[in-house]
Amino acid sequence: ELKVAHHAFDEGDAGVLSLANERTVLEALREAVGSMLHSYPTSLMEDTEMKGKASSSGSGEGASTLPIHESMALALRMGEKRILTEALESMALALRMGEKRILTEALE
Repeated sequence: ELKVAHHAFDEGDAGVLSLANERTVLEALREAVGSMLHSYPTSLMEDTEMKGKASSSGSGEGASTLPIHESMALALRMGEKRILTEALESMALALRMGEKRILTEALE
């Protein structure tokens, strides 16, 4: 997936820092990050529900029915998924902004 991004920076291209190259790299990164996110067996929503059920079933304030290591692993997975999701959203925004720049330049 990232091999495509590597070719965006070949010296034979019109310019290393072109909008076309930027788009190619962002699309390759978006695909790679999306694959990482989808490799998890559960979604962030499912993890949130699991954490909520474990917390509400606990005996005291902040208690959980999950063993500490499972609780820590769940928190880690949730954090990773949030980071990956935010990265996807940032890349989608960057791609939309790039498209607007291309349209603006074409009209000038």
